[in-house]
Amino acid sequence: MCGICGQISLTGAKVDASVLEDMVASLRHRGPDDEGLFVEGNVGLGHSRLSIIDPSPSGHQPMFDASQEIVIVFNGEIYNYRELRKEFLDEGVTLRSRCDTEVILYLYRKYGTNCPKYLRGMFAFAIWDRKTKRFFAARDRIGIKPFYYYLDGQRLAFASEIKAIVQIPDLDLTLSLPAIANYFTYGHSLAPQTIYQKIQKLPPGHWMMVEETGVTLRCYWDISVNDGPRNGDFAGCTRELLRLLTDSVRCHLIADVPVGVFLSGGIDSSLIAALAAGQKSEPVQTFSVGFDVGGHYNELDSARRVATAIGSNHHELVVESFSVPALLEKLVWHYDEPFADAACMPTYLISEFARHSVKVVLSGEGGDEVFGGYRRYITQLLSPSYRRFAWFFRKDSSLRRVIESRRGLRRVKKVLESFDFANDDERYAHWLTSFTPALRQEFFEGALQEFERTYDAAEIYRQRFAEVGSDSTNRLLYVDMKTWLPDTFLEKVDKATMAVGLEARVPLLDHFVVEYAFSLPGAYKISRFRKKHILRSAAAGLVPEGILTKPKHGFSVPVEEWFRGPLAAYAREVMLDGRLESRGYFRRGAIERLLELHRHRRNDYGTQIWQLLNFELWHRCYVDASLAKKHSYSSASL
Repeated sequence: MCGICGQISLTGAKVDASVLEDMVASLRHRGPDDEGLFVEGNVGLGHSRLSIIDPSPSGHQPMFDASQEIVIVFNGEIYNYRELRKEFLDEGVTLRSRCDTEVILYLYRKYGTNCPKYLRGMFAFAIWDRKTKRFFAARDRIGIKPFYYYLDGQRLAFASEIKAIVQIPDLDLTLSLPAIANYFTYGHSLAPQTIYQKIQKLPPGHWMMVEETGVTLRCYWDISVNDGPRNGDFAGCTRELLRLLTDSVRCHLIADVPVGVFLSGGIDSSLIAALAAGQKSEPVQTFSVGFDVGGHYNELDSARRVATAIGSNHHELVVESFSVPALLEKLVWHYDEPFADAACMPTYLISEFARHSVKVVLSGEGGDEVFGGYRRYITQLLSPSYRRFAWFFRKDSSLRRVIESRRGLRRVKKVLESFDFANDDERYAHWLTSFTPALRQEFFEGALQEFERTYDAAEIYRQRFAEVGSDSTNRLLYVDMKTWLPDTFLEKVDKATMAVGLEARVPLLDHFVVEYAFSLPGAYKISRFRKKHILRSAAAGLVPEGILTKPKHGFSVPVEEWFRGPLAAYAREVMLDGRLESRGYFRRGAIERLLELHRHRRNDYGTQIWQLLNFELWHRCYVDASLAKKHSYSSASL
């Protein structure tokens, strides 16, 4: 696990090594163990290393093959590198290290652009072929590891994080109105889009080739969704799933440094911890976090029960008091773009806590999207039935007005609002929306208001729904695997863990597990309102029964309480000091009204306040600071 970056001048101009050094320095938190540069004419590659496999100097990057013709920078882990390494040794190839990076070099030599298909793991890498003058980059199938790039007629620049790219002087960093609208609708950008018009994400399962003839992007992997019944009974499929999961955890435990497990007390992390405990000779180390406010913000009891059952060496972090503003401002810097998932905060805190004991953790990300763990899936699947009563709950009905006037009832109101959408894609987009169309209309002004008039928030879901077949459950899972998972949850985990130099691995997203899960009919995943049906069956006997039957809780953060208590004054200070209003995107009166309605408990707007606060702090950190820096340069040149 590392940070990678680089530049290629498309005009033939020489790359400035000092700028490349600045890019690497901005990624040092991702790889504090070592760093390196390769600069040759119009090409420069940079690397910051977190040593996990073969921590010796032979794993130093940028790394060359024996011919010195091909050089690579790589971020991630390849879990089948030992098998691939043996194949190359059997073929007579001389390998100079024991690390997985070198294997990718020789796969590229042998298979060219097909090399990602042979990799099992999480990865983002870039290769420069000095002989053919070709640049090749690839991102893993699911999008576990990030790859951002800037491309114009002058240069290509890439990095693991946007903050490295913006170190380059004179880039066009114009903001993207569609990205701002998407952020306030869904809380994140949607690949390939980022908050900047000229900076994009390489989509999961894609590769990029840059050569004299131009730039080529290709999809090398996609999910094949089952549309009909599968041969084999449910019990047999459960056994096969458990075999695949056991093998995945075995692979994800490969490391030359200590490995632990994030344990939330939910089914996903509990199953991973149990499988890891069954494969290690010593007790596995598990890590849990909870807030002292208790309730559904604290699941330490469930995690403790699992830890006792599997005999792990368990560590708990209870968040009692800390400076939320100071941590929030730090995370705004780490996330590079406005990012509205407040769970990044406890994820960062538990990562910092775990890093004192281990260098690698296994995490339960992906279980909900692969096996059907969200309530919204059931609500969406039932919508054809309950929409028959839409006339009874129409917008102007007295019953609807009464319910909407009541305090709380957020989920009930969300369901009522879904009656207003006739199409599956628009209705599904609605479940994920934070700023509704009505709120966006109330808040947006200027160019953003103008853009909103033609903005189709459901477009991304309309496209994704059209790409897959008729199995309703698998369609929903596919859509989330392609959007919500990589753009929010995997980015959240990557940035929070790498901020402290901790590698996070996600065994439930091993591509063999994912491919098998999507070969199963949707009814195996959601059956009679039982979410994660087959995963629960696979976990039976491995984790305590109470974990399999308890209601699902996300990684909850008490933002509603914070913005009525300790963070109320801070939110008002940041959002009403005139700077947010001066951006020309939002109406001050709408912001004031939102804060007041939330403070007086007329409605829960904690999520929306968190989004606005993040956007303003991000703007100050990146946009305002960049403009000030440019101004200082201009003044110095006078």
